[in-house]
Amino acid sequence: MSAARKATSTRHAKAKRAAKRSGRRARAKRAAKGAGVPKRTTKSAGRAKQKDAKRPAQSGAANPQLAVVARPAPRKPRRKRSAVAVTEFAGAKAGAAPKDLALFGLERARVAVSAAIQGLSGGAADRPIAPGKWSVRQMVLHLAFWDREVLTRYLEPAAAHDQRAKIGHAELQTMNAAGVAGHDHLDWEAARRLLQSAREDLWDALESIPDEPAEVWSPEHAVGNLVEELTSHDRHHAETIKRWRAESGA
Repeated sequence: MSAARKATSTRHAKAKRAAKRSGRRARAKRAAKGAGVPKRTTKSAGRAKQKDAKRPAQSGAANPQLAVVARPAPRKPRRKRSAVAVTEFAGAKAGAAPKDLALFGLERARVAVSAAIQGLSGGAADRPIAPGKWSVRQMVLHLAFWDREVLTRYLEPAAAHDQRAKIGHAELQTMNAAGVAGHDHLDWEAARRLLQSAREDLWDALESIPDEPAEVWSPEHAVGNLVEELTSHDRHHAETIKRWRAESGA
């Protein structure tokens, strides 16, 4: 074979191999695009080649094929109600529905509780705020207890029959004492977790009640009255805790 023909044959072979490589890259790009796999940059591809070069070859093993594994769909997160969200909602109060206004007030009161206990140590939370009074930890248990009580005993009759809870003073005192005593074994961190989970469950139940009729969310209706009572309850204990911390330096 002459030198010219040999050179021509070599060029044809190189061109054929280059075309094959180009075709493989094009197919890989199309597959990656269809599967949602991001493209490799030149820099990242270079690092990948260096890593592959360092890996020992496996004799007799077939080249593994790239498999795209679909991740399971993430669970829908619960609606987050941070202090920022509460602040943003404040600007839209004028056009808000009665349900939104009622739940906004309830959440703002719970934000006040969270702010009041923020940074409080377990030791300080266990100190009674005055002789014969509860500690902050016990107040938190008390708030969680009433979230559970409203959810399990009072919300359904209120929503279904506009029936308000009628609790006498003596019965109320007994319930308060029993509610704290039943969870008094929980430490500060566990008490805070209970406070959060109890309110989350109650919030889900309140959100499941329809927006209409709007009268349901007014203080004159049993549901609206429950929300108003819980809102005032949270605010009362938030102010009590804030005042105690300011006086005691806790």
